[in-house]
This record gives sequence, C-alpha cells and structure tokens, in this order.
Amino acid sequence: MSFPSPAASRICLATRLLLGLFFFSSLNVFAQESPAPESPGHLLVQQLADASFTKREQAQQELLKLGPTAQQALERGLAHPDAEVRRSCRRLLADVLEEKYRGELKAFIENPESPAGQMLPAWKRFQERTGNDPQARSLFVKMQQAERGLLASLDAGNEAAAEALDTRFRQVYSRTYSRVANQRKAPSLGTLAALLFVCGDPQLELPSTITDNSYWHNLLQQASLQQALGKTPNNRSLRIMLGDWIAKPTSTRSLYNKLRLSLQHEIPAGLQLAMSTLRDAKNLSGSYQAYCVNVIAMMGGKNYSRSLNELLTNQTVCSRRILTKNGKKVELTVEIRDVALAWLVFLYEQDHKQYGMLQAKAALDRTRMATRVPSLSVSTSSLGYSTASQRPTAIKKWHAFIADHPLPPIPKKLTVVPRPKAKKSPAKPGAGSKKPDLKEAIDRLRKAIPAKPAAKPAAKPAAKPAAAGDPYAHIDTSKIKFKDKYVTRTVDKLGLDNPDQAKLWAATAGINNLNSDSDIKTIKTTYEKLKGKLPKKGG
Repeated sequence: MSFPSPAASRICLATRLLLGLFFFSSLNVFAQESPAPESPGHLLVQQLADASFTKREQAQQELLKLGPTAQQALERGLAHPDAEVRRSCRRLLADVLEEKYRGELKAFIENPESPAGQMLPAWKRFQERTGNDPQARSLFVKMQQAERGLLASLDAGNEAAAEALDTRFRQVYSRTYSRVANQRKAPSLGTLAALLFVCGDPQLELPSTITDNSYWHNLLQQASLQQALGKTPNNRSLRIMLGDWIAKPTSTRSLYNKLRLSLQHEIPAGLQLAMSTLRDAKNLSGSYQAYCVNVIAMMGGKNYSRSLNELLTNQTVCSRRILTKNGKKVELTVEIRDVALAWLVFLYEQDHKQYGMLQAKAALDRTRMATRVPSLSVSTSSLGYSTASQRPTAIKKWHAFIADHPLPPIPKKLTVVPRPKAKKSPAKPGAGSKKPDLKEAIDRLRKAIPAKPAAKPAAKPAAKPAAAGDPYAHIDTSKIKFKDKYVTRTVDKLGLDNPDQAKLWAATAGINNLNSDSDIKTIKTTYEKLKGKLPKKGG
C-alpha cells in the first residue's frame, strides 16, 4: 500500500479547504453585490475567456504578477459562466493564496503584531487558548509550516474540521507506522501539535470516533512531542493543548492512557478526569477505579485528601489474592476504600503497620510522590490488610485521627503537587565527586576480574624463498596490507588467475594498503598502462 507524501497531502488539503471557503463566499458575493468596477484584475479575468490562446496565456501571466491584489477578481471568477474561466481562476487563486500566505507568515515571524500576521489561520484561537509569549509563537509557526490546511479548517465549522482532522490523522498515523519500513516517517512537532490543537479545541463538537481514537496514545508517544513536553518552562503551550485533549469525553479504552500521560507530564486535566470518573463509576472495573485513586493522590496530594476520604465507603474489589495459611486457602481482597486509606495514611505520614497494612509503605515509596525511584503505577495488591477483620479497625482509627486533624477544603482551582526532586546521598568525608552508579559498578567489576596475560604476538611466517626461475621474484609483496574481499575484487576486475597476481599488481601500482575500491581503480590503471604484463626482473 502506498501513501501520499506529507507535503503533497498538506498542500492538497489546504487548497481544498481554502478554495472551498472562497468558492461559496464568491458565489454569495457574485449573486448579491452589484458588479465591481472594471479593475485590471477583473479585465484580465474576462480575458481568460478570449478565443485566442495567446491572450489567455498573457492574462494568466499578468494575474500572477498582480499577486494578492488579484484575489478579489479571481474569487469572482469562480462564479463565471465559462467553465474554462472557472478552472483557470481556481488554479490561479491557489497560487495567489499561497503567495499571500507566505507573505503573512513572513510578516508574523518578523513582527507578531503586524496586521498581516493576524490573518493567519487559527492564530486568534491559538493565542486565546495558549497565550502569546515567544515560545507559543515559535510553536505556532511550526504548526503553520506543517499543517496550514488543517488549521484553516477550524474556521469552516464542526463538519469541515472533523473531516479534515480525521483525514489528516489517518494519513499521519499510516505514514508513521507503515508496514513498509522505508516508507515510515516520524511526524514533526508542528504536525503533532496541530493535530492535538484541533482535536482538543473546546469550541468544536467532534465525534468520539475521532477524539477517543485509541491510536492517539501511540502518536503522542512520538519522540519529538515527548522531548518538547519535557523541556520546562518552554512547554506551556503544549501542556495546555494536551490538557484540552485529555478533558475531552473519554471512554474506558482511553482512560488509562490519558491518566498516565497526565501523571507523566503533570497535566491538571488528568486530576479532574480522575475525580469525575470516580463520581460516575458504576460500570467501571475496580482496577481502573484504583488507578484513578492513585492519580488523585499522586497529583493532588493533601489538597485533595477530602476526595480520597469520600472513597472510604467504596467497597469495589480491585485485587484478589489466594494464600495458603495453616494448610487452608484464604482469599484476600483489596477494595477501593483500602487504596484510598493507604494513600491518606501515606500523605499524612502515619504508620501503615499500625493500620494493619504491612506492605503499603514500601509500595507507595516507589511512586512519583517519593524521592527514590519514581514510578507511575502502584501494586494495589500491596495495599491491603493481613486479614479482612483489620479493615473496620483501620477505618475507625483514621476517623479518630481526622477528628483531631481536620482535612483541608478541596481547592477551587485545580492544583497539582509538583514532583519532588530526588535526594542526593551525602558524600563521604574525604571523597571527591561521586561517579555515576553504572560507571562505578562497571569499574568494580573490571577490578574484580583478573586481567588476562598479554597475548604474545603471532610469529610472522617466514617468507618463502623465491622459486627458481620466478620472473617476478623482484616484486616485494610482503609489506602489503590487504583485506581479502578487495583482493578478490581485484582478481575479478582484472581477470587474473589467482590472488597472488592481485598482490603483485598492487605492489607494482605502489599500493601498500589494499582496502578500498579506489585502490582497485589505481591498480587497474597500472594494469592497462602495462597492457596486462607485469614487469620482469631486468626488463
């Protein structure tokens, strides 16, 4: 299966969208307004219907020279009664619009406040959603250069934007994950940002088949986007766009991926998604509910402890284990209320062992809330009790604690707890700068393995005495260094009988290292110069 090139697809999409908009607006103008004065552009459009081919060609060239000033005349020409004139106007208008766009983009880059720059597709929406700082403008330029047609679809309404987004998304995904290896091409940051921007636009009502497509997660894991998201503080615009996409209506199949991206990049929309999901979790499995609890705790911290406390009545089972005790099989279950309580105890630095949760502290210490080995997931099976009878006692103990330590109100504005920085181990007295752990481990292994005794150099075989009567004994080949494959190529190129002749010709050509095709060319030149006859002693 072959795919159109990204550049060709973008130009085609942009041209269709822009010309479609201009076509309908031109029909309306042509029908409602009185004829415009006989401007040079209007007269040239009329000349496109001339019977003379030369005059038609002349009119086309003159219209192109007029550039953007001919736009209005060409737009009106889209409604001309002559089909040939309409076709010519569509083609010329595409060129004129391209020239106009390039001028507007250049003006925007040089001066973002220029009137021409304000005409760029989607700029008004972009700055309203993400701001107008230098980093945002730089990203917008990349989006324009990569996906101008897709951005232009935003001004054409829900239906046009949905069709453009769906088409472009499928093109990009197919090219990124093509079955043919040499046709694969990773999308640019501009393309990914534009797709994310259109898909997450709060003003658009897009079908869930587009916004909730499971392939989005694969595209959003592309290196160009992940690297840009990791560059703080220059990633504000991308984070806002990612948050808008996460906030779109979500099915179960996309829930986990959206929450994981939120944790990875600290996107506040993920916190809101986790809380709203738990409020309407009738048909949601226990494992998904447990992950939502983890997200609230890891992103919201103590600020959202009230949300966690409300879950202490949720008896949905999220983990089951079968253990053998005293020869009997015992089933231990972990419920959502157990996960919520484990996090509350952790956030308020209480002792899990006093609550009967013997493994919870070690499991939660590995999360992004901890400072050792940050993780985005928690083993829920480690957040339960040794016996089910400990649960009522633990909950009662927690209620007694919060009676003396009231929980804070939930913030009105989404607030994400910043990820703590890893603690550095204190340097030992007298020790210099500490090597990285991996390098230190390699050094220790090298010291532990006894060194092998140095191998004795292999004795060079004694040169064979020249055969009596050998006419080429005077040609010394003992100093030539060579690779066998180039010796074989030399034999084939010159039609020699054996590799020894190839070495003789190399020595004759002054080649000391026969290890490249250029050396073979030098040997061939010498071979042809001597007409295939090696020089004999005294010859």
